[in-house]
Amino acid sequence: MREITKRILAEAGIRASRKLGQNFAICREYLEEFSNAISGTKGWLLEIGTGTGTLTAFLAKATNGLLVSVEKDPRLFEAASNIIKSENTALLLGDGVSLLKKSSTSVVISSTPFNLSIPIFLGIARNNRVKEAVLGVQTEVAMRISASPGSVDYGRISVISSILFEKKLLGTYSSSCFFPRPKVSVTVIRLKRIKEYDPEVHGIVEKLSACLFSQRNKIAGKVIESCLSHLFPFFPSTADIEILKDIERLRVREISGWQLEEFARTVLKEAKRR
Repeated sequence: MREITKRILAEAGIRASRKLGQNFAICREYLEEFSNAISGTKGWLLEIGTGTGTLTAFLAKATNGLLVSVEKDPRLFEAASNIIKSENTALLLGDGVSLLKKSSTSVVISSTPFNLSIPIFLGIARNNRVKEAVLGVQTEVAMRISASPGSVDYGRISVISSILFEKKLLGTYSSSCFFPRPKVSVTVIRLKRIKEYDPEVHGIVEKLSACLFSQRNKIAGKVIESCLSHLFPFFPSTADIEILKDIERLRVREISGWQLEEFARTVLKEAKRR
């Protein structure tokens, strides 16, 4: 598969771009991980990043529905268009991350360009029409998405993920499964939505966690006060806030998603009162 990929790229005059996070899958086991995960899925599916079309071909055989695959690089789009002939597949030239914001699909698949792993995850999180996703991301990112409070990988991405999704790590693949060979391994992770994203509440959660986790090892009380004064200057003294009593003596990295969610509701209530 490595030689096939190299030939496709050479014939199209393409040199993989690190800037665009282009590392093409060349291991059958990795591709089958995705096709097994979406086997039998009904309705239409969105794939972000067609690449050379290798994963697209596997997905097309695995689903009974329509597969819409979006590629941003015109050269790759043209190359894949000459290869993918499946009747249940539509190829689009465009920005998959932008399309994700307004897409009505319930299933998203992506062997993510490394520079887009987090934007794709957040796009999925914020679009309530997406109920399930299967993503191939850097193992480091997969660990952050699935991390528990207090763990070394736990951070702002973990917080929003813990609130909205049930997560399952499906498999980890070495860098030798990709061309050009990256410096990291890739893990396939499946997300199933358990709660809808509330732009008001979870928007505050995102802002708060981004600020808080810049000081992840510090005691939460002082950091929360600092973040509130910076982000929400209207907010009164936090001394008598009930939820704060549960978290102020924790270190930031120990605060759970539901605790931040409840605190965000308190902030929102105060904002509306004012």
